[in-house]
Amino acid sequence: KKKIIKVKNTFKSLNHLAHITRENTLANIIGITGSVGKTTLKNLLSFALKKYGKVYNSPFSYNNKFGVPLSVSNLKQNTKYGVFEIGMDKRGEIDNLSKIVKPEIAVITNISSAHLKNFNNLKDIAKAKGEIIQNITEGGYIVLNKDDKFFDFFSNQARLKGINIISFS
Repeated sequence: KKKIIKVKNTFKSLNHLAHITRENTLANIIGITGSVGKTTLKNLLSFALKKYGKVYNSPFSYNNKFGVPLSVSNLKQNTKYGVFEIGMDKRGEIDNLSKIVKPEIAVITNISSAHLKNFNNLKDIAKAKGEIIQNITEGGYIVLNKDDKFFDFFSNQARLKGINIISFS
């Protein structure tokens, strides 16, 4: 009972805790979004970074409005790298979640029809996934799939914001 903190709104409190944790971490933060491949890339990247320091990554596919703030809130002071998935079902979700994560490096794996049920077309999905670019920290990086048909769209957004672009193909 001594370790319980009572709050009026658990969702708001969880988000507040995540924001405070993110503001106070020295970890290098990586945010991953895209239509497919987020969990696999998160796991591969986390495995590779373990050679260079303590890594924390979101467990399972904790990439929604509950999982992201919960994951960010679990960053420890001795963490060197934080790797987080950022998912969505509708427009605005990537923006909200990436404001919590505030990645120094963001990755957009690809754009496909995975969420087409809530969007009119692939361009709308790309716009929603591209919201992450607006929340990359100053001087940060975006990693983009050069083979994706939205590469130029994302590159232009990144250039306008002064984000460094790294591509793969």
